[in-house]
Amino acid sequence: MENAGVVFLNFRLLQRTRRRRTYIDRKCTFTGTVFIRGRIIAGTRHSAKMNRTIIVRRNCLRFVKKYHRYEQRHPSIPAHISPFFRVKE
Repeated sequence: MENAGVVFLNFRLLQRTRRRRTYIDRKCTFTGTVFIRGRIIAGTRHSAKMNRTIIVRRNCLRFVKKYHRYEQRHPSIPAHISPFFRVKE
């Protein structure tokens, strides 16, 4: 598993990449018309088998009152991944 993380790109790098690759993705925040809104999720890439979709796995702790302990939870969240990013399985 690799760290998906958050990617910050500068405008010049984006322009150079845009010239090299010619693709159209309406749902891409860099080349399309979609804006980033809501939460930015950080986690590990769990699966990338679907077309333009990855599964991001987050590890979190949940407190159980009865036992006064924490339990580990691993929610899996599907996320759109643009061809702008190179993701290996």
